[in-house]
Amino acid sequence: MMNGRQEKSIWKLCVASVFLTVLIIASSLQLHVLHAAAATATVVNGEAQDPNDPKTVYGFKTVKQEGADWYGLKYNTDSTTGAFTSFDIWKSTDGGSTYAFDNTILSTADGVPSDSRFEAIKWFKSPVTGMWNLWMKRQSTSGPLRELAHVQSTAINGNYDHYTSSQPYGHPSGDLGVFTDSPTPVTYLVSSDTVNHIIYIYQLNDDCTEIVGEVNSGLQWADPATADGLDHREAPSIRKQGSYYYLFTSGQTGWFPNQMKYAYTTSLSNEVSDWSPQLTIGDSTGYHSQLFSTGIASESFPKSLIFTGTRNAQVWGGTSADSRKVWLPIYFNSDTDLTTNYYDYVTIDDTTGDVIGYDYDIGHKLAIAGATAPTGTAGNSYDGNMTTKWMNDNQLGTATIIYDLGSSQNVKAVKLMLDVANNKRSHSLRIDVSDDPGFTSYTTAYEDHTPIIKWLQTLHFDAPATGRYIRLINTAANSQGNNNFGIFEFQAWGGDSNTVPLADERFDGQTTGSQPDGWTLSTPADTAVEVLEVPSAADKSMRISDQSSVNGAWAVKPFAPQSGSSVTVQLNFKFNQIGKDDYIRLKAGQTVAIDIVNSSVLNALAMRDPDGNDIKLFDFTGGWWYTLRLEINTDAGTYDVFVNNNLVYGGASFKNKVMYLDKLGVGTTASSVDNIFFDDITITGPND
Repeated sequence: MMNGRQEKSIWKLCVASVFLTVLIIASSLQLHVLHAAAATATVVNGEAQDPNDPKTVYGFKTVKQEGADWYGLKYNTDSTTGAFTSFDIWKSTDGGSTYAFDNTILSTADGVPSDSRFEAIKWFKSPVTGMWNLWMKRQSTSGPLRELAHVQSTAINGNYDHYTSSQPYGHPSGDLGVFTDSPTPVTYLVSSDTVNHIIYIYQLNDDCTEIVGEVNSGLQWADPATADGLDHREAPSIRKQGSYYYLFTSGQTGWFPNQMKYAYTTSLSNEVSDWSPQLTIGDSTGYHSQLFSTGIASESFPKSLIFTGTRNAQVWGGTSADSRKVWLPIYFNSDTDLTTNYYDYVTIDDTTGDVIGYDYDIGHKLAIAGATAPTGTAGNSYDGNMTTKWMNDNQLGTATIIYDLGSSQNVKAVKLMLDVANNKRSHSLRIDVSDDPGFTSYTTAYEDHTPIIKWLQTLHFDAPATGRYIRLINTAANSQGNNNFGIFEFQAWGGDSNTVPLADERFDGQTTGSQPDGWTLSTPADTAVEVLEVPSAADKSMRISDQSSVNGAWAVKPFAPQSGSSVTVQLNFKFNQIGKDDYIRLKAGQTVAIDIVNSSVLNALAMRDPDGNDIKLFDFTGGWWYTLRLEINTDAGTYDVFVNNNLVYGGASFKNKVMYLDKLGVGTTASSVDNIFFDDITITGPND
């Protein structure tokens, strides 16, 4: 929970925006939290399930609303064999706060084979006739089976009958997805054959009670990195936006995290050659989760899509009830360009469809005076170098490291880049804070299963802890069964955030015609950088004039190094001509992390990606003023781009990976001839 934590809103994502469509990566927990009396639900990434949540209390697979009432579906099994015994319906008449048993809707007495195990359960109502359906993967307790089973009812809590189980068209069935196309509702099942690594799409009849056609007889993508040359995908889910269909899938890695992917096409019946390649979203571990399904936050806002992934507790020997949720936005930056970014937590309003992302206010980075450990080079873990690490010697007794802050501090969080030699691992991590170097007394500020994510992740404390020393202990063998514990980078955060802008350049008080104060300039022949009365004498700006076809001019504003998830750069700019390759750059030293360009390739404002390609942000008019805002997460190496307060690109990746930012550079290139203007430049960040 968020008790004792301070929050800081970074940006608001309006799913009805004309610029972007927004989805959310989420957990296998169903969105029944949204049916509470309040329209807004809050989901904290990586937090343990709420023991008071109705789904946890009653053990429901999922919940549904019908009329004013809510219904929970409970799946019962034999405690010895694990075989299915019955489905029960529980009913709530108080908005989902409490439930009471209502009906046993299906049992082995209804013709269900006694050795059945059901997974990938899809419970839904036909949008055409109102018939209620249960479609699910059937397996056997005696061995592999992989059939597709179905029952139906005219009422959500009625008796479900007409049990069938088969392999449609002879195809084994694995994970399932359900998709209803529009405007004329047609419902499809999408099924993954995890043996042959093929995805099938079937059309259902109006009642959704039977398969009436094989829309796609097999989607199979190549992957040269696997032994059989095939991409092993599961958990398929289909959504539609505009004229494109999108197929989202998880990697086939058991309980372990993996890379989320999507492919798109204009027709579900298209052969795989007429689909896009499998494209990646997010980091290679899905922020230590895996895709589960997709949903929708608000029926009134069809763009407010939600799709769900899980940090499976089975990785560390837990049960499904111990699994963790991760909810993150996915941006449709164009019809085919989908990206994601990270939030500490999100709120979702199921009435308006608004999704608001937040990061915690964890103060500023604290200085570390030293570190000690029983083995290894402790200093490697806080040297600012992501290629060096501290590592214990695979003994649980040496899986401890202590950091000295030099004086007693108010600590709110730590950031860790754990050893990623095996990104399937998670650690049983405890963090203690004390003023005593011997830790005879201490406060345990954090204790949880901590996944390995391939970037600097934040571990928030439920309440600030005061002390000079921070002790990290791996308290048990990791999820791969060994005692290795390593840290590439450690940071301690606390105290107050830096609320004073690091740069606040208005130019109004500077002398007209002079070079701007506080900037490093390069002005070769036929170029100039000067303060001018543009747009007016009372509202001056900085102009870079380049009348040379062989030289470029530039201006660089240095600022205190900034890192973390809440670095913001905002400025007003005017490019007199389109397509001249003028630029706005954020750098760490001489390394360019963010490269915004007046692209000569696209004749538009663009960003330059890690491969040197220009990606369009938006079309602009030469000679007009625009406001650019960048919301930057140096931990993840990502940023969002706003123009005139509209989100035009979300989840962009740094051109080059850096751990901090300390320079803003603007300028022209050697081949460009242009006049460019900048004003009202502000840079804010968490670091003092």
